[in-house]
Amino acid sequence: MGAWNTPRITGFLMALVLVLLSVGQAQASHFRFGHITWEPRPEISPTTVDFSLTVAARRSFYSGSASDGRPQVGDTINMISSFRFGDGTTTNPNFEVIAANPEEDWVIGVARTQQGDVVRKTYPDVVDSDGEPWLVRINQCCRLGALRNAGGRFRLEARVDLSDGLRSPLSSISPVVACQRGQKCQFAVPAVDPDGEGLRWRDALGSESGIFTLPSGGGETLQIDENTGVVTWQTNQQTRLGLYSVPMHIEDLDADGRVRNSVPLEFIVSIQDFADNAPPTFDVPPSPASGETLAIPQGRTLEFIVQASDPDTDDTVFLNNTGLPSGAGFEVAPGNPATGHFSWTPGPGQVGEHLITFTAIDSRDAAAAPHPVRIEVTDPAIRDIEVTAEINNERIEIDPDSFATPPAAIEQAAGLTRVIWTWPTLTPEAREDLDLMVDFLEPQAGERRLLTETVRLEYTDINGNRVRQILDPQYIDVLSSIFDVAAQTDRERYGPDDLVDIGASLTNLSRFAADGELALAVVDPAGMVVTDLGLRSVEDLSAGQSRSFDDPVFPTAGVFAGQYSVRAQALG
Repeated sequence: MGAWNTPRITGFLMALVLVLLSVGQAQASHFRFGHITWEPRPEISPTTVDFSLTVAARRSFYSGSASDGRPQVGDTINMISSFRFGDGTTTNPNFEVIAANPEEDWVIGVARTQQGDVVRKTYPDVVDSDGEPWLVRINQCCRLGALRNAGGRFRLEARVDLSDGLRSPLSSISPVVACQRGQKCQFAVPAVDPDGEGLRWRDALGSESGIFTLPSGGGETLQIDENTGVVTWQTNQQTRLGLYSVPMHIEDLDADGRVRNSVPLEFIVSIQDFADNAPPTFDVPPSPASGETLAIPQGRTLEFIVQASDPDTDDTVFLNNTGLPSGAGFEVAPGNPATGHFSWTPGPGQVGEHLITFTAIDSRDAAAAPHPVRIEVTDPAIRDIEVTAEINNERIEIDPDSFATPPAAIEQAAGLTRVIWTWPTLTPEAREDLDLMVDFLEPQAGERRLLTETVRLEYTDINGNRVRQILDPQYIDVLSSIFDVAAQTDRERYGPDDLVDIGASLTNLSRFAADGELALAVVDPAGMVVTDLGLRSVEDLSAGQSRSFDDPVFPTAGVFAGQYSVRAQALG
């Protein structure tokens, strides 16, 4: 019986070991890149924050909709098992593929939820139970198994400070940066500080990343310039070829240089021999220069060409990118040179700095240095605005204390006062009040006097064109008179042979003396005149003065019984 049992047990164990090895090998070559950033949302609540998660992984690990059965841009895949918020809760978002590189076998995915390309979290407080910033992390199996300086679990860890409402830094770099063995490998890790107080780059601690040694070889260790983010590694022929993981943190500093928070970033440096295969380079122009900032107002379309060529004429160059803004397009045509057409019309909510890193790799896996380009999206403002009002000086004086918006200058010219307002920029939502008071001296009844000869608006529009608009002249028309009238009777009820004593008054409401007339009549309920009591003339009635008339008398004899009214009218 024992002879029969042993093969059965041994066979079972061997099968189990083979299964475990198969699973481990598949996971061991998965993760290549990761980045966590966040933005507080105080308009929702003081403890609400939107996280952005970007991960790059082995493309051949997944199935997708491309012709080779692998994910392509626009596909949705699952890239992590959980994202830990630090308060005991987790989430497992899907990722949308935003870039794919079949040549280097990676895809980049951004976490997508119902809120868009963010993962929203509302914490119970701005700090954890120890009064410290929240610690968020991705921690799971597995990094690329072929890494020279790392392996095991993939770990990204960041501290989220919600106490001041400021946003985290953000970066964009290719998941794999290729360098030639035996030469100085140098490139910049670009980053954006949304609040503009300063950044610092450093290598991640082992406790933060799970990687305890930076890439090294040939007697040199990779260095990160803390002030610029420039990575330098002086390799030599003894440096081992292969892949090296670079874990770093980008720290956000306050005005005094203290660290507020930090974001993790991990990518791979590939050391290669380019002896018989020169890498491609970006052609500037037509490509924007590396690190160049391009400014564009919201709502206007930005277009440019990215081009890379290879000195090995038989090689084909492939372009790609990381950090493409939402809504932007990048249509590429492989070749030598390879070209890509970038086009983007920034929409609402996209004002600010955006960072894109373009990559170029040839058909024999030699790659150009990362090529970052910054795009600054501004409010769709007009610039260099000037409003000039030319006010007539003829018996008109400006009240110097009445300006709703103080002018930049007041100038005297022949017969007029020139008032000038200026602004460096204004958005479409801006509203400026240019009210002022003038004293209109010696007005004459019925006159028309020029107030402003011109009101001129000049500005530079979002297309850089100088625009001028001129309003028609403005005049002040003086009314011939402004009167208030009143009339009353001595009582309400009268007999058939009574006399109705009517009193009336005319008041001058204008700021100057005026002439006028008062017309009085008795009318029936239908408004028909029963008795015309005639006109009373007024001459040179001073401003604010009244003239009373007590002589009108209306006899009731011959009038049918009923209700009647006195109608008073100011004429002239």
